[in-house]
Amino acid sequence: MARRAIDSERDEARRTAALMGFAVILVLAIAGVVLVRELREKGRLEDCLMQGRRNCAPIETPLKPAAMTIRAPGVSATSSRHV
Repeated sequence: MARRAIDSERDEARRTAALMGFAVILVLAIAGVVLVRELREKGRLEDCLMQGRRNCAPIETPLKPAAMTIRAPGVSATSSRHV
């Protein structure tokens, strides 16, 4: 009876160790994929720059919402521009 308990504890310890090993390998694989993607993107940018191009990394500008437009002092939102 005591032998079964010891074997059960060993099996549980093996399973825990195997799951931990699997988790470590999974994290390393994901990190490797992310690293490869980043290096590939940096390589494309470098190739573009080495060819002498100027628009290799376009700048993205956020859109301004209509409520955030800047108006001249004394001009209301409902006034017309007709003179």
